[in-house]
Amino acid sequence: MKDIIKNTSHQREDKYTEKNNLYGWGEIDAYAGILQALGLATTIPSLSKKQPDHVTFRLVGNVLYADGADDGTPVTVYSLSGTVLQNTTVQQGRISLNGLGEAGPVPARSGVYAIQLGTLGSTLIRM
Repeated sequence: MKDIIKNTSHQREDKYTEKNNLYGWGEIDAYAGILQALGLATTIPSLSKKQPDHVTFRLVGNVLYADGADDGTPVTVYSLSGTVLQNTTVQQGRISLNGLGEAGPVPARSGVYAIQLGTLGSTLIRM
């Protein structure tokens, strides 16, 4: 845990680049820490290490709503092993997760997935 905090924390001021008595390792970046703990930082190197600013996610059934994302924003859905399961786009603020790469309108499989939202950032979801 100490290494994760050390590797994913950020200093509040640019003049501090290492641990110090004022800020320690810096502000904890919980999302980057989760990605590192799950090994996704190396398994999926193209996955953004930050969540999108001004985008909120909510999952309803097999639809992931990305409130604040523009229509047409590219979306890549990854398994935790780094396999690309689906490439799609945001349409009317929604991302369909039906089948996650399978043919036809099959319900999504239970599990945890990494969602890359264009260049805006990424998030994790649990189905």
